[in-house]
Amino acid sequence: MARFYGSIYGSGKTIAQKAGSKDSGINAHIRGWNIGVNVNLLVDKDDNDIVSINLTGGSNDNFSKKCLGRFKLNKKGTIVKIKN
Repeated sequence: MARFYGSIYGSGKTIAQKAGSKDSGINAHIRGWNIGVNVNLLVDKDDNDIVSINLTGGSNDNFSKKCLGRFKLNKKGTIVKIKN
């Protein structure tokens, strides 16, 4: 069974789905011409799911990627931001 699942919806009725494992993680880059977002899910050394969210320069790649944050759930089930 996959650790991660991703779905993307666009025009039409087709949904694209992908799966990722503990070893591979999963990554999505969704973009317009001038701005986009890159989301990456991976597993850290303590078996926590880590989400990294970055702004990108889109398809035009007109600026460097900017990290908005890295996040995980703590033992209480609360989302916490991880220091970069």
